[in-house]
Amino acid sequence: MSHQSRSSGIAVASLLVLLTANCGPAPATPPGPFVIRVAAPGTAASLVQALAASYRELHSNTTLQFQPAEDLAAANAVRNGAADLALCAAEPRPDDSQLEVRPLARQPIAVIVNRLNQVNALTTNQLRGLFIGQITDWQALRTESGPVSVVSREDGAPTRTAFEGALLSDGSRVTRNARVFSSEEAVVKEVSARKGTVGYVLSSYVGSEVKALLVDGQAPEVQGVLDGRYKLYRTLFLVRPAAQSGSTQGFIDYLLGNSGRRVLAASGYAPVAEGR
Repeated sequence: MSHQSRSSGIAVASLLVLLTANCGPAPATPPGPFVIRVAAPGTAASLVQALAASYRELHSNTTLQFQPAEDLAAANAVRNGAADLALCAAEPRPDDSQLEVRPLARQPIAVIVNRLNQVNALTTNQLRGLFIGQITDWQALRTESGPVSVVSREDGAPTRTAFEGALLSDGSRVTRNARVFSSEEAVVKEVSARKGTVGYVLSSYVGSEVKALLVDGQAPEVQGVLDGRYKLYRTLFLVRPAAQSGSTQGFIDYLLGNSGRRVLAASGYAPVAEGR
């Protein structure tokens, strides 16, 4: 074979290799980007941010978009398609066929007093006596004397509903003499400003300006809620449409799995086991 023929053969072979390579499957491209819209009240904003950062590390093509909305509005946003899912502290109607609702986590509710108050721990009965107005002077608890001033969230607030449900199971209500405030921050501010006050807030709002009390010897911590020793808590519900999209279902699987549960616990929530 001549030198020219051999060169032609090599050229043809090279061309065939190139053509074969070009006819192969195209390189896979990651799907997305996806945006999952999460409606939730302001008390859950830091949780949504923590979940968004954690999920983004595992799924770089998906972004969680926080939509501030109080509980009823958050559930309605899921119902009308304005949000993909919601986190609600008040349970939506259980008979709503458009929504699927399940308890996701529980937040400890802390009983707080002024830093100058000598009380560090209460029994459930003592706590009940304070909040229904039976105990009106701190001296009844074998501490220094002074009038008791009860501070509460407003009627209908999820924290108040949960607090009354856990502490006042006989149907009693927080005393009508309580000073009522419309946010956890306002309750903390009031308790920190007045020595004789006692109130309650989600444990994540407790800072150095107030003192959280032990209740029946238990601190308002996630572990105590998990093992059933601490009884004062508020439930956070996961609300989603009855029909799910693939990207949203993937996030829900993450949220209910070990990775999501770790973020919940680190954010001050006690994850609820399936079926509880």
